[in-house]
Amino acid sequence: MAQKSRVVLYAELRKKIEQMDNYSFLEEKESQTSKTGLKRTTLTLSLEEIAKEQEKFDEKKIQEETKRRFRKSKKEKKHPLDVTRILIISMISVVVIVILVLLRISYKERKHKRKALKQVERENMLYNMAVENSHTFAWERYGETIYLSDTFWHHYGHEPHVCDVDEFVGMIHPDYRKEFLSGVDKVN
Repeated sequence: MAQKSRVVLYAELRKKIEQMDNYSFLEEKESQTSKTGLKRTTLTLSLEEIAKEQEKFDEKKIQEETKRRFRKSKKEKKHPLDVTRILIISMISVVVIVILVLLRISYKERKHKRKALKQVERENMLYNMAVENSHTFAWERYGETIYLSDTFWHHYGHEPHVCDVDEFVGMIHPDYRKEFLSGVDKVN
């Protein structure tokens, strides 16, 4: 007996299936007759079963969609530009800007102070030069103590020292003492 090729075997099987009665392979006890008189076999499904299967399918889809949305919302929460991070970054930026502004103001103020100090030193130097080369003397009074410039003491041949009001009044010409003392009384 010669072996048949697959193509030939397949063609014969196809013919048998086409000629076959759908219900012939079932035993009589398995087949049931419905109210409409049609035979119901294990290969057919009722509308109720189809509806149940559709409900299960819909529930499964809803669950999958819910899970997908949950995962998506989790990913969105982990996103680096969420509200909390934006606020923190904004606050840090504001603090940095304020610090930079304060540093700039501080720098300008120190620069201004250095400039003013140089100007005061220059004026002080010019004043000292003017006082040294003239018969003008500087003095200050604190309470009962009088501070006279060193040029005053050197001009009159004394060692520089601090004197009190009585010693200073003793150095004033007698004709001008009353005027000086009345001026001291007005200041006091």
